[in-house]
Amino acid sequence: MAKTGSGGLFTPRRRHKVFRVTIRQAQSSYSLTDAVYCRRLVFLLYSTSMESGMPGKPPHPKGKSLPATEKKDKTPEKATSVQVQGEPGTSNPPFEKRRGFYSRLFLVKKASGAMRPVLDMRSLNKFLQKKKFKMESLASVIQAISVGDWLTNIDLKDAYFHVPICQDHRKYLRFEVGGVHVQFKCLPFGLSQSPRVFTKILVTLIAELRKEGISVFHYLDDILITAKTKKEAKVQTTRVLEFLQLHGWIVNMEKSSLVPTKSLIFLGAHFQTQKNLVSLPLPKQEKLVQAIEDFRRQEVVSVRHCLKILGLMSSTIQIVKWARWHSRPLQIFLLRKVKNPQENLQKKLTLSQELKNTLGWWCVPDNLGKGTPLEEPDWITVTTDASGVGWGAYIGEVCVQGSWELGHVSSNVIELRAIKEALLALADHLKGKSVKVFSDNTTAVAYVRKQGGTRSIRLAEEVEPIFQWAELCLEHITAVHLPGVENQKADFLSRSFADPGEWSLHEDIFQDLVNTWGVPEIDAMATIHNRKCKRFFSRFPCKEAEATDGLRQDWSRELIFVFPPIPLVWKVLKKIEREKANAIVVIPYWPRRPWFPLLHRLSLGQPKKIPKFPGWLNQGMFQFHKKDHLCLMAWRLRGGD
Repeated sequence: MAKTGSGGLFTPRRRHKVFRVTIRQAQSSYSLTDAVYCRRLVFLLYSTSMESGMPGKPPHPKGKSLPATEKKDKTPEKATSVQVQGEPGTSNPPFEKRRGFYSRLFLVKKASGAMRPVLDMRSLNKFLQKKKFKMESLASVIQAISVGDWLTNIDLKDAYFHVPICQDHRKYLRFEVGGVHVQFKCLPFGLSQSPRVFTKILVTLIAELRKEGISVFHYLDDILITAKTKKEAKVQTTRVLEFLQLHGWIVNMEKSSLVPTKSLIFLGAHFQTQKNLVSLPLPKQEKLVQAIEDFRRQEVVSVRHCLKILGLMSSTIQIVKWARWHSRPLQIFLLRKVKNPQENLQKKLTLSQELKNTLGWWCVPDNLGKGTPLEEPDWITVTTDASGVGWGAYIGEVCVQGSWELGHVSSNVIELRAIKEALLALADHLKGKSVKVFSDNTTAVAYVRKQGGTRSIRLAEEVEPIFQWAELCLEHITAVHLPGVENQKADFLSRSFADPGEWSLHEDIFQDLVNTWGVPEIDAMATIHNRKCKRFFSRFPCKEAEATDGLRQDWSRELIFVFPPIPLVWKVLKKIEREKANAIVVIPYWPRRPWFPLLHRLSLGQPKKIPKFPGWLNQGMFQFHKKDHLCLMAWRLRGGD
């Protein structure tokens, strides 16, 4: 086997046939002498028993070399001419015809208007090993770019055609057009391993540039350079450009953006670093809206059409807030109708009016154009837990909880319900913020982090109210798994409950009442933990208390403060009337209750409304969260005629 440069070829595995992929002029023109790069200039694509598993002759696809739509525009002869004479990636095999492996050719129109040859290589791909590899993604690029960065973009021309296929294995990349037999001599579009091979070769060069301190990212043939200053961006872009050209890569100058800017479109996203924003470009917005409007107008659609729309939606997930959440209805609709969508592409489905209405969200320009911030938001964390008897949650020292009777419900369901209850209970602390939920249930975390899911319809229904509220009230929401051993506080809150009759007013509220009506001498219904006066009557025996059971004590001697449990309001009012007591009383404004007329008669003036703010009612670390159900008023009362 011939050697290429100082690195040579990898030795193929025994009993495996290979595609050998080489780079032209590897040993002569490159300045980079790193052996890693030299070795990566030659790549092996393995397939088990390649030649024994492939037919020597193809099942001849008469009349199927080009799709019918292409035949209307180009005769087979012209199409052949375009590929053989106009593209560097194909050639006419000089040897026996109908040997090797034939695939169907079709043409894809480029953005420039030129036609790109693509082989339908699904049959061939079945013989190739699937190997995972890592490549840049829009998410990783967003994570790397900072506010104020300068950006440039380099586009490689005919990217795959930089990578020739060795002579012996070009026979696997053949097609026929108009009776002319043609084969690819370079890496073709459509081969399952093409992205991996191309990425593995180019990433070695990218690594060399990063060693020089250049912040450079690439996704196949698109390359992005970021820098902190405009001057630095110019210098580094020039360096990358020269480096790529030196190593044999052809740059598409027309599609490249070589002038540093703070507003650049890359990987289908509009980066605006001066605004800390990445958003969906306007042309993509218009294309998406048009596609979904056309889809909504249909009564019956194919599974293929549904998948196409879902593909358009999924391409926006990283840059359109709540996009993943609003793609779920179509996903769930499809999965309810078809078990294996990829195997039933032509099946017809009837769209419901409810689904059409739901998809209307995608047709609102404001929903698609808001974008997301480049930099990580300032998260406010909410830790939650659930048990069979209740739920608990906290933010720092602010704690909330609630009880329930659920019956036979899965742990995943109750954990999602706990998250919902926690968000609603802590709404005053969370509105307009970016929220990170900590939970010890991995499934609940996944359904929040991924904005729903498709594996369980029941869980999808449970998470729906969370995102309906979050979209209206929050900037962002995500979730993180917290091991159970580290979630003891929320676990305690979900099992140990506050006494519903022992809520305490915030100290600032009490002081405001004192400033208005004077200082009470005694708190007639209190505990050592929530008393508002030094002297107090306790519900239970307590050595610090002046007496036990305030309703049995004398209230006629001095100004008292009373914040009674709701069931005791009537008894408290009657005692004030009977003993001609002077009191500051905190009672809900409930005019429908039978005791309200008595309250009105005892009042010395207009009551004061108790303001609602975080901590307005509490029991130590527990905070009262059902504020919408309770309108508290403070009253200055006096008994007697």
